[in-house]
Amino acid sequence: MLNKYLLTKLVGFGALAASLQAAAPASDFRTVTRDEAERQIGGLYQTASPASVYMWSPDYVYRPGASLTMRWTVSQNNDLYPYTLFAYRINNQTGVKTYLPGGTSAVTDIFGNTPTQGFQPTILPTVSKAVLLGEGGRFPAVTIPNELGMHTITVELRDYLGGRIIKSAYWKISVVDAVEDIPNSISTDLTLVNTKSYNLRGNVFVTAPGRLTIQPGTVIKGQPGSDPVSYLNVSRGAQLIANGTKSRPIIFTSSRPVGQRSRGDWGGIQLLGSAPTNFPATPEPQAEGQVTGERVFYGGTNPEGSCGSLKYVRIEFAGARFTATNELNSLAFYGCGRSTVTDHVQSHYATDDSFEFYGGTNDAKHMISSFNGDDMLDWTYGYSGRLQYFFGIHNQDPGGNGIEADNSDQGFARTPVSRPTLFNATFIGGAKDDSSRGARLRAGTSASINNLVFSNWADDGFIVETAESLALVDSGNFVANGILLWNNRNATGKTLEEQLANAATLAIARGTRGNWANIVAADPQFRRPGLSDPDFRPLFSSPVFRAGWIQPPDDGFFDSSANFMGAFGDEDWTEEWSLIVNEPDVNVP
Repeated sequence: MLNKYLLTKLVGFGALAASLQAAAPASDFRTVTRDEAERQIGGLYQTASPASVYMWSPDYVYRPGASLTMRWTVSQNNDLYPYTLFAYRINNQTGVKTYLPGGTSAVTDIFGNTPTQGFQPTILPTVSKAVLLGEGGRFPAVTIPNELGMHTITVELRDYLGGRIIKSAYWKISVVDAVEDIPNSISTDLTLVNTKSYNLRGNVFVTAPGRLTIQPGTVIKGQPGSDPVSYLNVSRGAQLIANGTKSRPIIFTSSRPVGQRSRGDWGGIQLLGSAPTNFPATPEPQAEGQVTGERVFYGGTNPEGSCGSLKYVRIEFAGARFTATNELNSLAFYGCGRSTVTDHVQSHYATDDSFEFYGGTNDAKHMISSFNGDDMLDWTYGYSGRLQYFFGIHNQDPGGNGIEADNSDQGFARTPVSRPTLFNATFIGGAKDDSSRGARLRAGTSASINNLVFSNWADDGFIVETAESLALVDSGNFVANGILLWNNRNATGKTLEEQLANAATLAIARGTRGNWANIVAADPQFRRPGLSDPDFRPLFSSPVFRAGWIQPPDDGFFDSSANFMGAFGDEDWTEEWSLIVNEPDVNVP
């Protein structure tokens, strides 16, 4: 199958694109007949779009009878392919779709045409923060129905015949009949239901033998300005069970309106377990924050323990900094064991680190760090879990590293030594006025890192520091196989020498020190890099698909078919449940 990226190279298509561009006003749709569309594409069609489409409403939470207004931004990016567009609200509990503009279950395109009448192909407009639903918009405001639970507003780009879906944009809303505060102390089983929204005010502690269960599609709002800071602490012996779904993610967010939210509006989530760490046992290690004592003790001797389960969870605008060494991360794991489940979790606009592992043995998969203020992935105190499919992206605000990895600040050689195994990750830098690196590997850490991509970092693509970590490289106990570097050191780096200024690290990358393999400098050829509605899957011609990259082990956790570099192959596992939009892009008056 041929796609748009090939069409522009075909004879005659450049002239066709130019004529369509001239005929298509930037601010509105240009419709074409089906015959015209078929003649224009000449039987060729695309399987992806370079256009960026995203939308938002002022809130996630609505009561029945309320009025839903929305805005959207469409960056055409020279995508002149004729589409049929559909807009609908889907009740994610029942699967019933209500199509716009008519507000009925009958399938219509955005112009109100049915299949019998024939869908109307159109060229995408270019609009910025325009009204989509509401006065003066493409559609009138939608009245929220008395259908409790999570709903999705979807704009769908299909081929000119209305058959194949090429691209979709999503916005999640929760229809509720009540708003409640979460108790500050939970020591028994408590379930949060998706027919209500919840406020998280001050410190909330779940203590043993308590279990906090959250239904799919539930929205929890941290309260800015709360004293003490609003955050959720799940103590050792307690559990958090937050299992959302792709269509009904669980959303932890700020109570401020969309467009006015900020990093650090609330504190985040801490999970504390009884798995081993290398922190001195006396006194018992304590999680960071404003509280001391038994509720924040962590670590132990049970590597198989469980802190709970998080699936399809978004954590937005979290984190807090009390001092330089006392901070709340978006999501922190303290001594969590292997029975802890973490799969499809996003940290969005965190003040500090997105994900930090303080010792423990727990695994994590399909993780997103977007636009946080410090490190995307951090481990220390003897962490030894498995990680796969990690995507991190910074915007232009100064931030930290992609990976910051330590063994222990209590002694670089303490045991057990940090040695996680990481496969298939992509780390994208942003700010050009700081010293952030793709990975900073230091303080005696070891690891097995494989099939990683580092691009667009202000400083080195990665660096190995401290005598203890370098000694582990030399002994073969700190290994890597497959690292692709591109445009690092202020986007000038095209060769290994340009992207790795540290002499010891460059020797490791060249293969003259240690036994690291497949460290290369090459363009990963992302489909649609950017800050809002990006697509960091590689083009089919990308070197990430080159034969010869290491294959993950078939051990029951890793996806052993992922013998490519970076977080993405052909599948976009971020679709629908996550939100990757640069907040200033939606900050409208």
